[in-house]
Amino acid sequence: MQELRDRPIRQKITFVIMTIAGVVLLLAFAALFCFQAYTLKQHSVHELAVVGQITAHNCAAAVMFKDEDAATQILGGIKTMPQIVSARLELIDQQRLAFFGAARDETEIKAARLKSGFRINGDRILLAQPVMLSGTREGTLYLLADLHAMTSQLLKLYGGVFALGLVASLLVAFVLSSQFLRFITDPILRLAGTARTIADHNDYSVRANKVCGDEVGVLTDAFNQMLAQIQSQDSALRKAEEKYRLIFEDAIE
Repeated sequence: MQELRDRPIRQKITFVIMTIAGVVLLLAFAALFCFQAYTLKQHSVHELAVVGQITAHNCAAAVMFKDEDAATQILGGIKTMPQIVSARLELIDQQRLAFFGAARDETEIKAARLKSGFRINGDRILLAQPVMLSGTREGTLYLLADLHAMTSQLLKLYGGVFALGLVASLLVAFVLSSQFLRFITDPILRLAGTARTIADHNDYSVRANKVCGDEVGVLTDAFNQMLAQIQSQDSALRKAEEKYRLIFEDAIE
């Protein structure tokens, strides 16, 4: 931070502008990503509900006749959906009729013990869909979806777009700041140059040119007023020195 304080004012202002642009862009992309992730999850919930209703309807006969082969074949039809990682079809007494997926997925399904509806845990969505036959519940279909892969792809996509957007925005911010900063820094640099000239030559007759009416303009007026006072005092001091020198020379003669 101390190193930044010692940098020229143009560089400090440019750094602040580019930092703000980068932070604002990051927050905007973060908000957009969160919204897209939420939308993806809501869409997946709706899609899972539709698949669950259709599959449960198709499984009704297999549940009634306890046909494991037919139930397994029906569940095999939803394996093509990449977000569904596991499915379990059980009878009304919670006996498993058909299943596909990993053992830990089945453990998660059994531990949830949902009667119906959804349970969302991070990127994993569990649906419990009752299997109905003639208005009577004959079993339950469980579908477990994992959105981690889709969320990761979304994150990579937004990460790439953010990187490109960050480079482009910082480049534009740098070019625009370089063009517009002169309206802020040039009056200050001119004032600093005038002060340096006065310090090098001890010439208090030099005045800074006022180019704007803002705070820098007020500072320029105050600076010129201070120079006028110093010049007046310096002139008076020189006259006094000359007067006493003449008096001293007359006294010697």
